[in-house]
Amino acid sequence: MNVSYTGKVSYNGKLYDGEHEAVIDEGLFEKVQERIKYNRHDRKIRANAKCAGLLSQLLRCKSCDCPMIHTYSVKDKVKKYRYYVCIKAQKLGYVTCPTRSVNAQEIEETIVEYLPRIEMKNNAMLDGKYRMVVPKVLSLWDVLIALLSHLCLS
Repeated sequence: MNVSYTGKVSYNGKLYDGEHEAVIDEGLFEKVQERIKYNRHDRKIRANAKCAGLLSQLLRCKSCDCPMIHTYSVKDKVKKYRYYVCIKAQKLGYVTCPTRSVNAQEIEETIVEYLPRIEMKNNAMLDGKYRMVVPKVLSLWDVLIALLSHLCLS
């Protein structure tokens, strides 16, 4: 609550008269604060927030270079379709981006397949770290996918 509109100043939890003039009177300020409080909604965590994709916001849309986020849809309350959607397409409409979305399972499997083939040229430090990390990532990948699938289904 910004009381400076009423010509007051808040300091250490106490209100003092400020050296500036009020923009609005205190009665109107209080009415506005009540309206703001009345209109406020408690935002609940979305159901699919617990089903975050491993590549969410790491993937970039090929068409517009915007981040892609993980989401899913459910058909017949049984089959879950996971995919990554372009943020631009999601916010501005699918006509704004030709890529729109990609299948999550396919892109994740492709990343796992091609990750070991990436060459770290001219950087011995990165090459060493890469060679240490990739086997760990590959060994944990199936476990991560299984956990992710379990979380998404519950």
